[in-house]
Amino acid sequence: MRIFIMVKRIGGLSLIELMVTLVVATIIALYGGSLTARWLGKQKLHAAVEMMQQGYARARAEALSNGASSNGVASILVLANKQLCVQPSDYTALDCQEPNWLADLAVDSATIAQANTQCIVFNSSGLPTAGIVAGANCVTSTQYSLSKGSDNVDGYLE
Repeated sequence: MRIFIMVKRIGGLSLIELMVTLVVATIIALYGGSLTARWLGKQKLHAAVEMMQQGYARARAEALSNGASSNGVASILVLANKQLCVQPSDYTALDCQEPNWLADLAVDSATIAQANTQCIVFNSSGLPTAGIVAGANCVTSTQYSLSKGSDNVDGYLE
Protein backbone atom coordinates (compact mmCIF):
# COMPACT_ATOMS: atom_id res chain seq x y z
CA MET A 1 0.00 0.00 0.00
CA ARG A 2 1.26 3.34 -0.95
CA ILE A 3 0.77 6.39 1.13
CA PHE A 4 1.06 9.68 -0.57
CA ILE A 5 2.15 12.48 1.61
CA MET A 6 1.33 15.84 0.20
CA VAL A 7 3.66 18.56 1.15
CA LYS A 8 2.23 21.98 0.69
CA ARG A 9 4.80 24.52 -0.36
CA ILE A 10 4.44 27.85 1.35
CA GLY A 11 4.39 30.56 -1.32
CA GLY A 12 6.78 33.44 -1.35
CA LEU A 13 9.22 35.32 -3.49
CA SER A 14 12.49 33.95 -4.61
CA LEU A 15 15.59 36.09 -4.27
CA ILE A 16 15.67 36.80 -8.01
CA GLU A 17 12.03 37.91 -8.05
CA LEU A 18 12.71 40.20 -5.11
CA MET A 19 15.79 41.75 -6.77
CA VAL A 20 13.96 42.38 -10.06
CA THR A 21 11.11 44.03 -8.18
CA LEU A 22 13.52 46.28 -6.26
CA VAL A 23 15.35 47.32 -9.44
CA VAL A 24 12.09 48.22 -11.21
CA ALA A 25 10.81 50.13 -8.16
CA THR A 26 14.10 52.06 -7.91
CA ILE A 27 13.99 53.05 -11.57
CA ILE A 28 10.41 54.27 -11.23
CA ALA A 29 11.23 56.21 -8.06
CA LEU A 30 14.25 57.92 -9.61
CA TYR A 31 12.34 58.89 -12.74
CA GLY A 32 9.36 60.11 -10.71
CA GLY A 33 11.64 62.09 -8.39
CA SER A 34 13.32 63.96 -11.23
CA LEU A 35 9.94 64.78 -12.78
CA THR A 36 8.66 66.04 -9.44
CA ALA A 37 11.73 68.22 -8.89
CA ARG A 38 11.37 69.78 -12.34
CA TRP A 39 7.65 70.36 -11.80
CA LEU A 40 8.34 72.04 -8.43
CA GLY A 41 10.94 74.29 -10.06
CA LYS A 42 8.45 75.39 -12.70
CA GLN A 43 5.84 76.07 -10.03
CA LYS A 44 8.29 78.27 -8.10
CA LEU A 45 9.11 80.13 -11.29
CA HIS A 46 5.41 80.66 -12.02
CA ALA A 47 4.87 81.91 -8.45
CA ALA A 48 7.77 84.37 -8.86
CA VAL A 49 6.22 85.74 -12.05
CA GLU A 50 2.95 86.26 -10.16
CA MET A 51 4.82 88.04 -7.35
CA MET A 52 6.55 90.33 -9.86
CA GLN A 53 3.20 91.27 -11.38
CA GLN A 54 1.62 91.70 -7.96
CA GLY A 55 4.48 93.92 -6.76
CA TYR A 56 4.23 96.11 -9.83
CA ALA A 57 0.47 96.48 -9.36
CA ARG A 58 0.92 97.25 -5.65
CA ALA A 59 3.51 99.96 -6.37
CA ARG A 60 1.21 101.54 -8.96
CA ALA A 61 -1.75 101.41 -6.56
CA GLU A 62 0.27 103.07 -3.79
CA ALA A 63 1.48 105.74 -6.20
CA LEU A 64 -2.08 106.51 -7.23
CA SER A 65 -3.39 106.63 -3.67
CA ASN A 66 -0.47 108.47 -2.01
CA GLY A 67 0.37 111.11 -4.55
CA ALA A 68 3.88 112.37 -5.22
CA SER A 69 6.26 113.80 -2.66
CA SER A 70 8.29 116.95 -3.27
CA ASN A 71 10.74 115.03 -5.48
CA GLY A 72 7.95 113.77 -7.76
CA VAL A 73 8.16 110.20 -6.48
CA ALA A 74 4.95 108.51 -5.33
CA SER A 75 6.24 104.95 -4.71
CA ILE A 76 9.25 102.76 -5.47
CA LEU A 77 9.43 99.14 -6.61
CA VAL A 78 12.78 97.64 -5.55
CA LEU A 79 14.40 94.35 -6.57
CA ALA A 80 17.35 93.45 -4.33
CA ASN A 81 18.82 90.06 -3.35
CA LYS A 82 15.94 88.14 -4.96
CA GLN A 83 13.47 90.15 -2.88
CA LEU A 84 10.87 92.39 -4.45
CA CYS A 85 9.38 95.17 -2.35
CA VAL A 86 7.36 98.36 -2.52
CA GLN A 87 8.83 101.29 -0.63
CA PRO A 88 7.26 104.65 0.20
CA SER A 89 8.19 107.74 -1.81
CA ASP A 90 10.61 109.08 0.82
CA TYR A 91 12.68 105.87 1.10
CA THR A 92 16.38 106.55 0.53
CA ALA A 93 18.04 103.11 0.28
CA LEU A 94 18.06 100.51 -2.47
CA ASP A 95 17.02 97.59 -0.26
CA CYS A 96 13.93 95.93 1.17
CA GLN A 97 14.20 96.98 4.81
CA GLU A 98 10.82 97.95 6.34
CA PRO A 99 8.82 97.83 3.10
CA ASN A 100 5.11 98.46 2.59
CA TRP A 101 4.98 95.15 0.69
CA LEU A 102 7.56 92.35 0.36
CA ALA A 103 7.94 89.11 -1.61
CA ASP A 104 10.81 86.63 -1.50
CA LEU A 105 11.35 85.25 -4.98
CA ALA A 106 12.23 81.53 -4.78
CA VAL A 107 14.36 81.61 -7.93
CA ASP A 108 18.04 81.30 -8.80
CA SER A 109 18.19 84.63 -10.59
CA ALA A 110 15.90 87.67 -10.85
CA THR A 111 16.53 90.85 -12.84
CA ILE A 112 14.70 93.98 -13.90
CA ALA A 113 16.20 95.71 -16.95
CA GLN A 114 19.08 93.18 -16.77
CA ALA A 115 20.21 94.20 -13.26
CA ASN A 116 20.01 92.12 -10.06
CA THR A 117 19.48 95.22 -7.94
CA GLN A 118 17.12 97.65 -9.56
CA CYS A 119 14.33 100.10 -8.86
CA ILE A 120 11.34 101.50 -10.69
CA VAL A 121 10.02 104.86 -9.50
CA PHE A 122 6.33 105.71 -9.97
CA ASN A 123 4.83 109.18 -10.25
CA SER A 124 1.45 110.19 -8.86
CA SER A 125 -0.21 108.97 -12.06
CA GLY A 126 1.06 105.44 -11.36
CA LEU A 127 3.48 105.49 -14.29
CA PRO A 128 7.18 104.59 -14.20
CA THR A 129 9.31 107.71 -14.30
CA ALA A 130 12.97 108.62 -14.11
CA GLY A 131 14.26 108.87 -10.56
CA ILE A 132 17.23 108.34 -8.30
CA VAL A 133 17.24 106.20 -5.15
CA ALA A 134 20.39 105.91 -3.01
CA GLY A 135 22.46 107.37 -5.86
CA ALA A 136 21.22 104.76 -8.33
CA ASN A 137 19.28 105.71 -11.44
CA CYS A 138 15.99 103.86 -11.43
CA VAL A 139 14.71 102.54 -14.73
CA THR A 140 11.45 103.05 -16.55
CA SER A 141 11.85 99.70 -18.32
CA THR A 142 9.55 97.00 -17.01
CA GLN A 143 11.41 94.11 -18.64
CA TYR A 144 12.20 91.29 -16.21
CA SER A 145 13.94 87.95 -16.34
CA LEU A 146 13.65 85.04 -13.89
CA SER A 147 15.41 81.68 -13.84
CA LYS A 148 15.10 78.53 -11.76
CA GLY A 149 17.32 75.61 -12.68
CA SER A 150 17.26 75.24 -16.45
CA ASP A 151 13.97 77.13 -16.84
CA ASN A 152 13.84 80.85 -17.74
CA VAL A 153 11.00 83.34 -18.04
CA ASP A 154 11.28 86.78 -19.64
CA GLY A 155 8.49 89.30 -19.74
CA TYR A 156 7.24 92.79 -19.05
CA LEU A 157 5.53 94.04 -15.90
CA GLU A 158 2.06 95.44 -16.53
